[in-house]
Amino acid sequence: KHSIDISTIHNKVLRGEYKNPLEFCDDAWLTFNNIWLSNEKTTPIYGICSKLAELFVESIDPVLEALGCCCGRQYLYLPQALLCCGKKQCCQISVNDNYYYYNNPEPSRFNLSNDQYTVLV
Repeated sequence: KHSIDISTIHNKVLRGEYKNPLEFCDDAWLTFNNIWLSNEKTTPIYGICSKLAELFVESIDPVLEALGCCCGRQYLYLPQALLCCGKKQCCQISVNDNYYYYNNPEPSRFNLSNDQYTVLV
């Protein structure tokens, strides 16, 4: 999504553009992710990038911990998927999708007034 490379990070360090160490880590992980997304796992650059990411974590973690931060690792939060299961199938409700739930207290009754609906948007 965003273009960045090691020389850009180096220049930002020299110019003092990082306000805190986590901004530096964000750019480093952006560089690693760009390389991983742009290259197949079987290519040499992918393997070199993976090794560099390991060395980065080993080097940056103690520095950040000394500064009171958790670590320099990249963590990604993925919300749990909601599943809607009917009599015959289940379907996944994606993030930001509309979800409607209907509970008819009397299945033989077709009048929908006073029945229960839950809407998550």
